[in-house]
Amino acid sequence: MQLVTPLLSFLGKIQNTVECPDLDEFHRYALDQIQLYESQAWGLPGGREHNDYISYPLCALVDEIVLNTPWGSTSQWSSESLLISRHQEAWGGERFFSYLDELMKRPSSNLELLEFYFACLSLGFEGKYRRMANGRRELDRLRSELYILISRHRDYEPEGLSPNWEGVSDRRSGVARYVPYWVIWVFFLFMLMGVFLGFIWTITQQSDQVMEQFIGIGNTAEVEVTPVNIDRLSAPMLTVAEPDLSPEQLDYFELLEPVLIEELESGTVELFDEGNQVRLRLRHTGLFPSGQAHLSAAFTPLIERIGVQLKGVGKPIVVEGHSDNVPIFSARYPSNWALSQARAQSVGEVLLSQLEGGVILRVEGKASSEPLVENNSNRNKALNRRVEILLRK
Repeated sequence: MQLVTPLLSFLGKIQNTVECPDLDEFHRYALDQIQLYESQAWGLPGGREHNDYISYPLCALVDEIVLNTPWGSTSQWSSESLLISRHQEAWGGERFFSYLDELMKRPSSNLELLEFYFACLSLGFEGKYRRMANGRRELDRLRSELYILISRHRDYEPEGLSPNWEGVSDRRSGVARYVPYWVIWVFFLFMLMGVFLGFIWTITQQSDQVMEQFIGIGNTAEVEVTPVNIDRLSAPMLTVAEPDLSPEQLDYFELLEPVLIEELESGTVELFDEGNQVRLRLRHTGLFPSGQAHLSAAFTPLIERIGVQLKGVGKPIVVEGHSDNVPIFSARYPSNWALSQARAQSVGEVLLSQLEGGVILRVEGKASSEPLVENNSNRNKALNRRVEILLRK
């Protein structure tokens, strides 16, 4: 094989050549090379005995490659082929495979020759199979059988595509082997965030309960106390007329009713006289957007009208925000206490924009600590969601 390699390599180059080489020169070169190989017994021990088994397929291969090129098929090569010059035959498509069949019967003593025939088939020699209907399939099958036969008698093990294909053993755990580390970290971060939000929600709910208990401290029942010296205190005493120290009280009904006629009739606004103060109750589902504290634009003129009427009164004003008992949990309003405080603040700011400077106005968030009715239905919960303005007389 090493001896005939130069000629085989040259055949591989001209097989797909578009430009036409000097055929006369190539013809002489091929004949000279074959004669040279023959003079050296083909580089094999006892090679002269196998002269026809090597010379014939080599000539047939050269002829077929040249004649199947665009420039070779239209040349004079077919009339001056190597087979005609060396073996007096015009076509070697049959005898090539006859020689191959004989050699395959004694593979152990003809391995070098079988390898040479395999090289010819690999370079594209087809011979008689070119004209057969399933010639390509049959030729591929024959070449596979020849390869297996050579490998079996050469004890040849095919090399892998890469000698160092096996990588470093993966010592990671099963989950880490299939899931990227960043996915695991993101998962744990979400878990920690969920735990954190859960703690915040729990603390908020518990703080609401504590605030309700704290608000209820001042609402205890009156306790009657009897002094130990009640007998002595029951003695007749001088009766002194009590002076009238009550200041002049404002009539908020007379002040506000004329500008709130429609709202009072619709129930949006309610006025209650509680002795030393008047309670103005704002109750409407559209007063604030759900879960928000900014006053709806439709109700801003109403609060401004109330502020205009209270201008110059000079009495302290308290704005209270109330909610139902449905828990709220958001980044801005962690509890109903914060939401009701913010809603009272929104109403108070609109009032202050119409009042004179120096007026004392305090806002308070009551959450669900002072419900009007039980929070046992949607209608009752809507009644408990309100803002109240306390006006000192």
